[in-house]
Amino acid sequence: MSLGTQNENEDQLHIVMVPWLAFGHLIPFLELSKSLAKMGHRVSFISTPRNIQRLVQNQSPSPFINFVSIPLAEDENLRDQAEATVDLPPEEVPYLKRAYDSLEGPVSIFLETARPDWIIYDFVSHWLPPIASRLDIPGCFFSTFNASVKCFFGPPSGLMESDIDDSISRNRKTLEDFTVSPNWISFPTNLAFRIHEIRRVFSNIEIKVPGGISDAHRFRSTILGCQVMAIRSCMEFESEHLDLLEKLFEKPIIFVGLLPPPSPGVGEGDDKHEEWMRIREWLDKQEQRSMVYITLGTEAALTKEETSEKWFSRSKGQWIADGERNSKFFHKNASYNQRVNSINSLLIDGVMIHDKDVINEEAKRYYTYVFTENVRVRPTFNNLVLPSISVQQSISIEKPFEEEEVKDVI
Repeated sequence: MSLGTQNENEDQLHIVMVPWLAFGHLIPFLELSKSLAKMGHRVSFISTPRNIQRLVQNQSPSPFINFVSIPLAEDENLRDQAEATVDLPPEEVPYLKRAYDSLEGPVSIFLETARPDWIIYDFVSHWLPPIASRLDIPGCFFSTFNASVKCFFGPPSGLMESDIDDSISRNRKTLEDFTVSPNWISFPTNLAFRIHEIRRVFSNIEIKVPGGISDAHRFRSTILGCQVMAIRSCMEFESEHLDLLEKLFEKPIIFVGLLPPPSPGVGEGDDKHEEWMRIREWLDKQEQRSMVYITLGTEAALTKEETSEKWFSRSKGQWIADGERNSKFFHKNASYNQRVNSINSLLIDGVMIHDKDVINEEAKRYYTYVFTENVRVRPTFNNLVLPSISVQQSISIEKPFEEEEVKDVI
């Protein structure tokens, strides 16, 4: 399916893009804008000043893409220069969503003036479908989430606030319901949350701010208010989920592909290319199976406790596998323990000493002083009567077990 036009005599469309303020959304929206621009369509890309500045870095300008900069309204709960989720910890993102809603007025004025042929918007813009309907502009909801995720959470009709929790849809009543595949997915799939994963998801979603709108309401409004839905996926990747998605959402769906950012060519991103080459040269010098690659994404920052847990789990698993075998792992650990438990220098009377003999003598002197008594004090047992056993009892305790006694116990 392709986007139509209000004026069929004009081949060129004017399309307005309104993404959410997260780079996992901004970048796919920008890549989709580039694809539309290559087809000869005009694109107005709306975002905040700082986000546009970050997006256009190292980008080749296109005469068909016009970046429209609209600042957020001031919010005392929002950090200075915070214009994207990457600028905030997860618990403060609801304030960014509230500030994002302040774009409703300026965007409405822009649309009234520009009168585009289409609006392509994100899930947070719950206020856009009514504006588009009033101006008679067709709207397209662009999902940066793939079809399997959309299918797992179910149809938009189920995204109404429940009596139990504003964040849990009607389709599910408890968090445990998210740990199994939903009944509307009939084909085999292992897609489900672990209980600790869904708890973390909802711990952020459940954060309420005055004047805030729930994500469930945002998703439902943007999906139900659009004429067509675009999704960042393709049939080769998840055909069964895409077929199901069209039935669940009852909307025409356009598969726009995965939209990966282009790899830097010669002369593009030379600094990053050189940095990667240095990393690659270093990696080539390491022994096989000696490195661990962990990628968390730009907005999946671990807390200090989670970082410690990750590395502890990793080392614990390795120890279970190798233990104290005569392996490289064991010798590396032994060498590390020796390094961290060694005293290579010691501050003595204000002077840093590195001589091992002097350090040994100082350590001996110090602990001799600590554990030497100046006054000998010992407790006495004078006039203290302690209960004791009889001679007969003492003999019975020391005698060997008889066969009958053993049988009685068994």
